[in-house]
Amino acid sequence: MLKSRTPQFKFQMCLLEDLVPQDHLLRLVDRYIDFDFIKELTYPLYCHDNGRPAIAPIVLFKMLFVGYIYGIRSERRLVEEFNVNLAYRWFIGYDLDDPIPNHSTFSQNRRRRFNKHEELEQQIFDRIVEQAIEYGLIDGHYLYTDSTHIKANANKRKFQPVIVKDKPMEYLKELQDDIDQRREEIGKKPFDHDDDDPNGSTPSSKEHEIKQSTTDPDSGFMTRDGKPQGFFYLDHRSG
Repeated sequence: MLKSRTPQFKFQMCLLEDLVPQDHLLRLVDRYIDFDFIKELTYPLYCHDNGRPAIAPIVLFKMLFVGYIYGIRSERRLVEEFNVNLAYRWFIGYDLDDPIPNHSTFSQNRRRRFNKHEELEQQIFDRIVEQAIEYGLIDGHYLYTDSTHIKANANKRKFQPVIVKDKPMEYLKELQDDIDQRREEIGKKPFDHDDDDPNGSTPSSKEHEIKQSTTDPDSGFMTRDGKPQGFFYLDHRSG
């Protein structure tokens, strides 16, 4: 016989420690990575004798760390996930009834506090990688590189035509100089480039027209089959 379940209003006692699986990825991270150094790095950025109690910087960076691991790109969404995910709460040391920091806390800290230390994020990243290498979690034998287009905050209809020049010989000269430098470093003579062009002619610079955004001139206009048209940046990531 089917029975309807009653709403869950009964009082229950449990330990958050018991609700997180022992083989959870965040348990592995917590076991090997010591995040206490973040407090030391960020200590000079906080006032210690005035103002309201601040949210621990370790908590903020741990939350962003979780967002990176699980591909949560929105800080609003990240806060929502921390409100319901028990493993996430356990990772930052929050109990079931502890309020999760508001999403605006991240942007305000970036704008008002962490921007005073431009290399802070890089230092934190480097320290975590160093610990991972120390415990054999990574070894650095493999390097992965990927490229992607990041949409610029620019209207694709607001642009001006600009004439630019292609200078292939300057690019070729840079390649030749780099090769010669590397040959000298290993004790070899530079190549003789006198006979590279037996006819004595060099490719002339060509001109072509591009679309330059009036909103974000540093971006480039992309038009490719199967891709959206508009202004983008080309981003390269290695890891």
